[in-house]
Amino acid sequence: MRRHSGGHAGRSSDPLPEALGVVDGVHLFRLATGLTILLEPVPEAVSIAGGIWLPVGARHEDAAENGIAHFLEHMLFKGTPSRDARAIASAIEDVGGHLDAHTARDHTAIYGRVLAADAPLLVELIADIVIRPLFPEAEVERERTVVLQEIAEVEDDEEESLHDHLQQTAFPDQPLGRPILGRASTVSRFDRRAVCRFHQHHYHANGAVLAFAGALEPEAFAALLARHFAAFAPCPRQAFAPAAYRGGESIVVKDCEQLHLALALPGLPATDPALPAWQVFATLLGGGMSSRLFQAVREERGLAYSVYAAPASWQDSGLLALVAPTAPEAGEEVLAVICGELSDALTHPRAEEIARAQAQLKAGLLMARESVALRAEQRARQWLMHGRVLTGAELVARIDAVDAQAIAALRDVLLGQPPTLATIGPDDRIRHVARRHLARLASC
Repeated sequence: MRRHSGGHAGRSSDPLPEALGVVDGVHLFRLATGLTILLEPVPEAVSIAGGIWLPVGARHEDAAENGIAHFLEHMLFKGTPSRDARAIASAIEDVGGHLDAHTARDHTAIYGRVLAADAPLLVELIADIVIRPLFPEAEVERERTVVLQEIAEVEDDEEESLHDHLQQTAFPDQPLGRPILGRASTVSRFDRRAVCRFHQHHYHANGAVLAFAGALEPEAFAALLARHFAAFAPCPRQAFAPAAYRGGESIVVKDCEQLHLALALPGLPATDPALPAWQVFATLLGGGMSSRLFQAVREERGLAYSVYAAPASWQDSGLLALVAPTAPEAGEEVLAVICGELSDALTHPRAEEIARAQAQLKAGLLMARESVALRAEQRARQWLMHGRVLTGAELVARIDAVDAQAIAALRDVLLGQPPTLATIGPDDRIRHVARRHLARLASC
């Protein structure tokens, strides 16, 4: 295996990216194809991390192809004209680096991390698998079985599958509500033609962003990226169906020890000006050991080992999930406590808990700066959602501006539509008491 040199400079004949300026230490460039480049030098770092973030995910699928965005992400690693699957894995691990990917509802990311001298190899590998995947027929057949096993593994994990049931109930009969992995009935029908078609329709330069952070020199690294991604062409972006929150109930009876319970409320889109207030509220409600739910459910009543808030935001919608696995006979009490704390926190948020939640969020932002990988991911996600880099000072100021009034103003968003309840447990006794508590919550 050929070891790449540490030089980052491009050749004189390579296309040069357009420099767009520097924002909060991030150097912005754009290729003629529309591909955006975000580079953040970290002088004290010895490594470089980053990759490409594409604005395509599970919500860009139709019902018959549910799961294909995730399946395609797997197939990217199965060979290119220059390397087969084993050679791709060996190339990055020969230099002690790693290469990975994930699929979300609204994006797909392919990324890695290496020592600075090996950055050209990382860039070459990412470009190769994104632009020139072969999708060998034999690999499609084999990976289909792998993903079916992954789906079965999730279905066997009640807490993980609970989130899929919750999402499907909150957003029924629409892409945002379907599982990212897909269903066995759809994945079992995937073939090479379907994978190639999805790649052709959605993997394009415009809308995508290359983001890297670490021991890099911006101009030279941008030239390196321009050389490897020059062939990544633009194409009209495919629209996705707007989200329509509905709410409702999903009560699944399964042979298991605990009742896995999740209550969700409609949230805010990632670009909503009130998002910081929503994040502060989610944190004070279920964001740590001092949060209301942890104290009320676990510390005061001993009803659950874990209880937490899981906020999620997308371009046009959001969801706030409150999760608490508990004993089947304690389900009604846990639900009553969650509803009570939720209502009281909206009406009477205390100054000290707002300040504590603000400190948690700000510390999280600043501590993430210690990781070059998180730096790159944060910048990429900002660009996908906002079309710009958000400065640290701006983010901190938004969090600091949240007060009790801003939290109280969330009531219409959170309680203006029916809540979503999803449970998985050994019986359905929760069904007979849940509606009373949820109706009381809606009338608060």
